[in-house]
Amino acid sequence: MNLVSFYIKKIGGVGQGLLNYFFGPSVPLNQSKIKAYLNCPKKFYLDNLAKDKVKSAYLAQENPHEDDSSNLLYNISLKNALGMMFGLMRKGETLGESGLLNTFSRKYRTSARYDADMSLEEKGKEKLLNFYRWYMDTMAKTLESSRRIYAQVGSHKVRGTADLIDSVSGKVRIIFFKPTGKTMDKRLLAFYEYNILPVYLYAKDKYKNKLSEITVYFFEDGTPVTFDLNNKDDMTLLNRGFKNISRTVKYTEKSIRARDFHPEKGVLCHKCQYFYTCEAWAAVDKEVKDKLVDASRERLSYSKMSSYLNCPRAFKFSYIDKIRSKPRGFFSLGTSVHETFEEVYKYNGPKKNPSLKYVLKTFEKHWHREGFVDDAEEQSYKERGREMVIKYFKRYIDNGKYRPAYAIEEYFEIPIGKTAVMLGFIDRVDKLPDGTFQILDYKTEPTMRSQEAVDNDWQLLIYYLAGKLALGFEAKKMTLLMLQFDKEITTVPDPKRSEELFAKLTATAEDVVDKIRTAKDFEPKYNKYCRNCDFIEDCPLWELKDGKYVETHPELKTADTH
Repeated sequence: MNLVSFYIKKIGGVGQGLLNYFFGPSVPLNQSKIKAYLNCPKKFYLDNLAKDKVKSAYLAQENPHEDDSSNLLYNISLKNALGMMFGLMRKGETLGESGLLNTFSRKYRTSARYDADMSLEEKGKEKLLNFYRWYMDTMAKTLESSRRIYAQVGSHKVRGTADLIDSVSGKVRIIFFKPTGKTMDKRLLAFYEYNILPVYLYAKDKYKNKLSEITVYFFEDGTPVTFDLNNKDDMTLLNRGFKNISRTVKYTEKSIRARDFHPEKGVLCHKCQYFYTCEAWAAVDKEVKDKLVDASRERLSYSKMSSYLNCPRAFKFSYIDKIRSKPRGFFSLGTSVHETFEEVYKYNGPKKNPSLKYVLKTFEKHWHREGFVDDAEEQSYKERGREMVIKYFKRYIDNGKYRPAYAIEEYFEIPIGKTAVMLGFIDRVDKLPDGTFQILDYKTEPTMRSQEAVDNDWQLLIYYLAGKLALGFEAKKMTLLMLQFDKEITTVPDPKRSEELFAKLTATAEDVVDKIRTAKDFEPKYNKYCRNCDFIEDCPLWELKDGKYVETHPELKTADTH
């Protein structure tokens, strides 16, 4: 392939055309390109590869949603100011505090549109000042800054950007800048920050054993997250993450070569310039689309709304302050099982039906190890997961019972009332032999649901409405698969009950939106999830006594929980 590329390159554009024709199109990959493809292959194609005529056809109807570019300008201006500072430091010169802040202000004002958010200028100066004082305390020597590099990831060349490479006491470290976004934990960085791997490979090759540290600095929180390359646990995590990144790079390159440019629905679609003409949203009427792109509507999921109803204080920490939840064993179990069945129902193997060996291997592949107290607890949860998968296989897959799904993890958005858009994913949709549709939702929880609870379940109602309004089908029945108990509970839509439930859902959603937007204080509220809450330590409704949390105001408890 490399030899063919070499000779074809010699004959210029015609040669590139021949290369694309025989081997598929090629796009230099970097972090933004990889993420863009994974988010939506169709948009990636239209933005990077499509001819103007094709692109114009998709832009036939403009999306009225105004996408604010202020944050992008903020990111670029902040990185440019830092690039100038470290460029001078590499030459033995200095910019100083005031010089750094003035450079940022000048670059932001020069780049900003007339409607840009100028409050970001003050925010940027504050964040830069915090970084400057943290960094200058390290007494580091600048080696390289804003350096674009290419590294070989497997058989693929990937571009990366080293924001900063410096030296402290003879030890070399790499620093990446994250101007926006809350602090990520090490696992997320190792597995999904694609820029780290090519820069690490470049620096390892150049600086050898002197390379000792990788730091990602989050400006929003003023928090550095550091991988110690001499620490066994950190290197184990990084190596696992690098394998995942290598697989992702290979998959992305292979998919682009194969011209796989299918549309992928997701939470950013309503901001996309191709939204109105995208085939993935063809089942949605224009009137509904107009409501989905309406920036005045609050975007809710069932879990987000439930979080507020359960406890406004916990909601604020999670959804406004964006404090990440601590990993929990039961979350890892649920995610592992869901991802297993997602892949099982995409099965395209040599046999008609997936085997138990294949299903268990898939479960092993998707097992998440986060949030367990120790190895024993992890093993206990894992065994529970295996039992669920085996029982499911015997009931729904073995002996020729397997049927491919009509849809898997189907994303949807529907308008609710006048102020909300409800969004989410449906685990699975089956098309039954009689041509009707069934919605299925996997549950790994340890408590059994009652038929009455399922008949009046808001989440299932939302899925039913999503099928009608956004996905082009009307479900004749909805089923919860209670995997812990090897049971299924099915409800059939009833027009009168659905109308009453929808009226309550609409009123509740609009009330939640109003309270979120007007609340000054997000008061805590007792609910059935309190003891597993990440924020119980300083909650005024609880106090620690003899190693256990006890209620301080039990008189405030109510019967309603969600």
